[in-house]
Formats: sequence, structure tokens, C-alpha cells
Amino acid sequence: MFQRLEKYFKNSEAKMTKDRYLNMCEQLDQKPDPEKMPPGIEDFPDFVIEAMNTYNGLGDNRATVFIHLFTNWGIGATIDIITYFIKVTINFA
Repeated sequence: MFQRLEKYFKNSEAKMTKDRYLNMCEQLDQKPDPEKMPPGIEDFPDFVIEAMNTYNGLGDNRATVFIHLFTNWGIGATIDIITYFIKVTINFA
């Protein structure tokens, strides 16, 4: 799952979405390759989407609980918070 997340963020930075990829394949008369297709947010489980929405909603305040997240803006911080949600979900399930 973390590899798909990394691929999602790299493609997001490059503004490559699933729709853009499919349009590009159509224009080039190529068959879409599922391995090369960028994942969309809908391809992840609900708890990952919730974690990403929570992270994006944090803003730029320096809450002490999440201080390590703000020292590493980017994929590392997002993976940290998703890992946290996975652990919480497993512990309380």
C-alpha cells in the first residue's frame, strides 16, 4: 500500500491523474497499462482517505502531537500519519 501511496503523491505533484493518463493513451492510440496507470484517491481504503483528509486539514499550526509531521512536509509525513491511523484502527478493532 505504501508503494501505491508514494506513486499517488509523485503523480499528484506532476499533475498526472487517471483521467489524464487515459486521455493520453487514447490520443497516442495505445492500450492503457494498469501497472503504469496512476492510482486515484478512490483506489485506497476509507481509513487512508480519512487520514489524508485529516492531514490536509491540519493547516500550518505546530500542534505538539504532530510536531514531527511538520518538520518533514511531504510523503514521509503523510506515511507517518497513515501508519498512525492503521495502528489505531488495529488496536481498537
